[in-house]
Amino acid sequence: MKILVLKGSANVHGSSAMLADAFMNGAKASGHQVTSIDVTRANVHSCLGCIHCGYEGPCAQHDGMTKIKEKRQFWIQICLFLPHRSITMAFRRN
Repeated sequence: MKILVLKGSANVHGSSAMLADAFMNGAKASGHQVTSIDVTRANVHSCLGCIHCGYEGPCAQHDGMTKIKEKRQFWIQICLFLPHRSITMAFRRN
């Protein structure tokens, strides 16, 4: 199986990164093909809501999301690893 791992922690030595690495090592040991992308260091901008992409086409911003979308289409399973505080901060915006 092809697995794409998206790492979402700014702390490269933190518990989320360690969990992602352990998952990837186990998947590789089981014979799966694994690729990872560190989305915290990727050049990805927030959506502007301009609908230039038509929700499926290329983004008007020409950022790093294009590479992620290209890789995404070839993978069967996508796993996301990010710290709990990232989720709560996303929902706490005023």
